[in-house]
Amino acid sequence: MYGERYGWALRFRRGGRLVVAMYPSQGRLTVQIVLGRAQVAAASAMQLPASVSRVLEAAKDYPEGRWLFIPVRSRKSAADLLVLISLKMSRPENACTAARVEERGSLVGQREVAEEMR
Repeated sequence: MYGERYGWALRFRRGGRLVVAMYPSQGRLTVQIVLGRAQVAAASAMQLPASVSRVLEAAKDYPEGRWLFIPVRSRKSAADLLVLISLKMSRPENACTAARVEERGSLVGQREVAEEMR
């Protein structure tokens, strides 16, 4: 994704840790999010869009977590990522986010939780 052959990346950090990296390509954007084990468990319990769920399930486990590379081709797919970004920004031990999303039980509920966390 990144290097001489691929161009550049835009990285967003908070408190010294990487939240998200974006890799622009022609006609799309690839977003990289690294989720820790607790965050992967919380994300697996959520009702994520099928495309994001497939990426989450296919990602290999590393000591630092799972590296998700999610292609973004539309505003809707970008909005779907807000849930994962808000999960990434929460503390790993904070499981209440997943519980609140499960309570709401829908993608709309997930977006509401993401808005609350801002």
